[in-house]
Amino acid sequence: MKLNALVVYASNSGNTRMVAERIGERLREAGVDATVRDVFGMKPADLRGYSLVVFGSCTWLTMIDGKPLQAQLPEHMHRFAHSAEHTRLPGSRFAVFALGRHEYTGFAAAASHLRVLVHKLGGAELVQPLKIDGFPHHQLETVDVWADQAAANLKRDAAVAR
Repeated sequence: MKLNALVVYASNSGNTRMVAERIGERLREAGVDATVRDVFGMKPADLRGYSLVVFGSCTWLTMIDGKPLQAQLPEHMHRFAHSAEHTRLPGSRFAVFALGRHEYTGFAAAASHLRVLVHKLGGAELVQPLKIDGFPHHQLETVDVWADQAAANLKRDAAVAR
């Protein structure tokens, strides 16, 4: 069985997209057929049929009743997560990454929100969440190591399942 992955991201400035594309490249280099997609316009059914789904998001400030609420998902990822919360993908494998800044409350808290989604979907995480502090340009080696570990764990699980 050919291993495949879907890397789903929500980006506001392009940094999360850059990390998602890097993860997709590393997965392909490891022999996993990887597709990278912006969450905007996706439906929960789009998650089906993948050996691995990677969720990634920036961590954002949202206004609720005129008051700022830090450490949230951006609106487009929040809408998707809300629409997917009753979807069930038991046995699916997931990984989560988030970008944030340590100066803010709830550093890279998007990872926590995405882990809740993974739990609701009924899947299992292959690796611990990757949390990137600030701009990712100088942290690409960390991204590579994380993506390589996800690919190795996916292959290990696939071999055990045979």
